Amino acid sequence: MTTNTAVLTDDAVLHAYEVLKPIVTHTPLQFSAYLSQKYGCHVYLKREDLQAVRSFKIRGAYYAISQVPEDVRKHGVVCASAGNHAQGVAWTSAKMGIPATIFMPVTTPRQKVDQVKFFGGDNVTIELTGDTFDEANSAALASVTNTTKRSLRRLMI
Repeated sequence: MTTNTAVLTDDAVLHAYEVLKPIVTHTPLQFSAYLSQKYGCHVYLKREDLQAVRSFKIRGAYYAISQVPEDVRKHGVVCASAGNHAQGVAWTSAKMGIPATIFMPVTTPRQKVDQVKFFGGDNVTIELTGDTFDEANSAALASVTNTTKRSLRRLMI
């Protein structure tokens, strides 16, 4: 495994903010009485479920794809995901009018697959392959056979 030692700068954060500002919804914080009582503190939940794809994953997917030069991006993107990241890539591909091939494990719940189809429409091809994310990711990487497709690797946080 390799480690990325790049330093995140204030300018990079501000650039991402400007790119994403017209794309993502500014979501509220909501007080959780249950969690606050359970943990003896004030707990607020960030309502990222109010995003277009019901998850914060739209941020990383859109930003990553937007940073690929347009002449490369127009040929399409490839990713592997078992859920929310796929929805972000699908939504972004439809928004930008570019093709996306999304590799998902065959064990992905039908609801997630259907949502990816919904968000991506005709721009998305879904490849159900392998029983695990790692197998789907290997298939995605193997499918990138030339420089006209870019593999967007999911950040494992």
